[in-house]
Amino acid sequence: MCVQYKGGTQYLCNHLKQQTGAPVCQRIPGDAIDDQVVAWFFEALSVAEIDVAADALRTTDAEHEKIVAARQQEVERLHYESQLAERQFMKSDPDNRLVTGELERRWEESLRQFKDAQQQLAQEETSAPSYIIPEDVLQMLRDVGPQLSELWNAKLLKTSQKKSLLRSLIEKVVIHRLSPDQVQTRVVWQGGATTSDVVRVTVGKFAWLTGAKEMEKTIEKLAREGLSDKAIAKRLTRAGHRSPRADVVLASTVQGVRLRNGILRVKHQSHPRRVDGYLTATQLSKILEVTPHWIYDRIHNGTIALNKDDSTGSYLFPDKPETIQQLRQLHDGQIDRVDY
Repeated sequence: MCVQYKGGTQYLCNHLKQQTGAPVCQRIPGDAIDDQVVAWFFEALSVAEIDVAADALRTTDAEHEKIVAARQQEVERLHYESQLAERQFMKSDPDNRLVTGELERRWEESLRQFKDAQQQLAQEETSAPSYIIPEDVLQMLRDVGPQLSELWNAKLLKTSQKKSLLRSLIEKVVIHRLSPDQVQTRVVWQGGATTSDVVRVTVGKFAWLTGAKEMEKTIEKLAREGLSDKAIAKRLTRAGHRSPRADVVLASTVQGVRLRNGILRVKHQSHPRRVDGYLTATQLSKILEVTPHWIYDRIHNGTIALNKDDSTGSYLFPDKPETIQQLRQLHDGQIDRVDY
């Protein structure tokens, strides 16, 4: 699915819903896309790039002028041919209906072609904009370009000013979601040139990451070899992986995957309790593919209403399909609270 992106997650959400009927949950976080587009914009503002872009726009204008000139020559040719056909028809013998009819048909056809060519020429002359950047604007861009990123990052420019600057060089941004965490992003510059790349965006779950299965296997292997969570995270980052909400792999992500696979770090850690008919928070976290912290946090803030079992001192959930279903709905935001 390709859509035009105007910046910001919410706009895209509404645009998708209006244009495709997709649910609001089809969100694409906009920060990473904004950052990439702005980075390309700064690159384009280097003096060398500005001069190259200006030359390209001049070439575009020159090519358009050639097209208009060719169209004018075509109009002149068709005008001459229509006049010639008219003269031939006027000189024909009215009594020779066969010849007269054929000459009249040729005159009408040449006249129609002439009028069509005139209309096309008028459209070419009036609708095509001039892409040439005025020299004073070019000089301003050369002077300001190298310092603009500093002004931008120092928050000295208003949002409206930033948008105006971006629109001075960018016609539109088109995005296409390749996977939950990867968005093909293409900038169409004023004049028609394009720049594109795959931008990585944040996701809500580890399983939604590209290469999640490969990461999990690597974490399990290295953890069993005794590497620390921090060391594993650094190695995965160097290999090009990342955490769901970060540009690098976090040690907490490694820890979550390690614990989910039952790999404990210290000997005094005990295995989860097994109570017939019930599930502990740790057992539930594996089924739901969330961290135990996610469950405990909601117990403590009252989102999950549950008391500790007196005999075990643990939070025990009924081992029923309804329990799993309710907690999945809570995780996905479909319900606000569950009671046990």
